[in-house]
Amino acid sequence: MALASKKTMPSSRTIAEIYNQQQIGKVYDLYQHNAVLHLPWGDLYGREAIIREYTWLLAAFPELSYRSLNTVCVEENDQQSKLMEHYEWSGKHTGFAHFGPPTAKSVTISGLRVLRCRDGRILEEWVQDDRLNLIRQLEIDPLMAIEKMKTSSPVDFTWEVTPGGIEHSFGQTTPDPWPQWKESEINSELVVETYISKVWNWRLLKSVNDLFASDCQFDLSGGVSCETIDDYKATILNRLAAFSDLTMLSDDFYWKQTSDGVIDSALRWTMIGTHDGFSSFGAPSRARICVPGLSLIQIENNRIVNLVERFGELALMANMADIQSHQADPYMMNDTDNKGGKLPNE
Repeated sequence: MALASKKTMPSSRTIAEIYNQQQIGKVYDLYQHNAVLHLPWGDLYGREAIIREYTWLLAAFPELSYRSLNTVCVEENDQQSKLMEHYEWSGKHTGFAHFGPPTAKSVTISGLRVLRCRDGRILEEWVQDDRLNLIRQLEIDPLMAIEKMKTSSPVDFTWEVTPGGIEHSFGQTTPDPWPQWKESEINSELVVETYISKVWNWRLLKSVNDLFASDCQFDLSGGVSCETIDDYKATILNRLAAFSDLTMLSDDFYWKQTSDGVIDSALRWTMIGTHDGFSSFGAPSRARICVPGLSLIQIENNRIVNLVERFGELALMANMADIQSHQADPYMMNDTDNKGGKLPNE
């Protein structure tokens, strides 16, 4: 797999310049005119919408400091390339934002972004940052923040977590068999495929001990404390308890080998299921969910040694809150309950 060249891949330093030097106009050089930015709460189309996204964050955190922690870059052909970046930013909340007025709190969060580039400019981007952890560091109630973001955001918060038409039988049928391989044949893609299949789709949690190094490092969404393999198993069980028919789908995967023999791999995935169980996500809402996520997975000696995972937990909570509020509203009735179109007791 070829590493990306300067011809096809924009420098990740440009994104840092936009934040650290407040050079928002560099969006015109960095992005194609018809670029798409996929966020957990919806998609943005075109440079102007992307500029708004950069601007509101800098307005809320004027002294924001951004740094790149790791990148995985590959070249697909002479014109196109892909990049995953693990990044971190910190700042002090001294400006107004769509989730509320200044709190003067200092925050630090990290995230993952995947860039699909053509001719040195970003054509499509997926971003998953730890927005829920940000809200918690600001000591803002997440549900209150969600309501403010819906009504006052410069971005159209559509919370597109349930696009509809999700096949309910996914989690009810026997999962596809996991890959069969010998140690001599193993590669990073087989390790990740086995991880998705055995751990998530087959729920064989003992496989975590076989696939992960005993001293694996974890960096998960929501500021979850996860220091050991047993902690990670508890996190998996919490998610499976919330979505009993959960199915994990691999959307895109690529990797590069570092000079010290460690393999950095980038995984873009989708989690689908039904929120029908009690967990840290709250009481069951019966919401059908289709949640995209990103993972940076480092592999050494055929074992996962570092896992960074991000998905839109705040958007997920917002979707569930919407479903629950509709269920609690006596005027939210379907056509079979109220064919005449009248309100109750009318």
